[in-house]
Amino acid sequence: MKKSKLLIFILFICIIPSVYSQINSLGIPFSKYYPSQEYAGGIQNWKITQSNTGLIYVANNFGLLEFDGTQWERYNLATATKCRYVYINGAGTIYVAGQGNFGYFTPDSKGILEFVSLKEQLPDSLQNFDETWRIFERNDELIFCTFEDIFIFNNRGEFKQSINPDFDPESFHMVNHDIYVNQLEKGLSTLQDGELKAFKNGDFFKGKTISAILPFYNDQLLVCTLNNGIFISTSKGFRRWSPKNTAFFEKALINHAIRLNNGQIAIGTQNQGFLILNN
Repeated sequence: MKKSKLLIFILFICIIPSVYSQINSLGIPFSKYYPSQEYAGGIQNWKITQSNTGLIYVANNFGLLEFDGTQWERYNLATATKCRYVYINGAGTIYVAGQGNFGYFTPDSKGILEFVSLKEQLPDSLQNFDETWRIFERNDELIFCTFEDIFIFNNRGEFKQSINPDFDPESFHMVNHDIYVNQLEKGLSTLQDGELKAFKNGDFFKGKTISAILPFYNDQLLVCTLNNGIFISTSKGFRRWSPKNTAFFEKALINHAIRLNNGQIAIGTQNQGFLILNN
């Protein structure tokens, strides 16, 4: 009996490293939970991005969060509280969109970030807006999107023009330097030459909230909606993508989708968790 117990123990000791090695080879991702008390912010985080130096920036309800892997810092947007979007361009400038304001952060002499508002560049008649939700950079233009107006600046921070859509936009998207605007009353439009123009067959999306637009094969677009499923563009219009999963996608309530570096598609949903899909 003692010999059999010893044999079992030796086998157990030998198996543990083997199993552990197999688990490691599967590439189980490292994860760590950060409660709001630790990063001293609100519980809602709207956008996460990373600088060229490796710092993490988060658009949070209490301001802009900065994380260096060890310590969190929080920066305010002047009188505004909520930060809805953060975008870092190739030069490392940190642009933010927020509640009633938008602009960028720049370090002072001590390296502490200070907010510089671009709202002040707008005519007085345009300065009373609610939320800025998206920032895009295209060629030499910076585009700040609200649910009432779209503000266009040059890359020197000088105001160029505003666009007032016929109907309040529902969402904004950029694919391959093309900017798309979703309006429930009109469907899908594109921003061209300083004005919104109807996208070919874009009226298909009347009454549908678009949550993401991704590039696909042969200049096609993959269009995710909040609760109407996922569609792909064709020469004749739009058709459902993966029809067998339509009911699942409709129930999922898709909040966002991105194309990963390996070509797969990551989808965040309200009701069905986080999805990783191939083409």
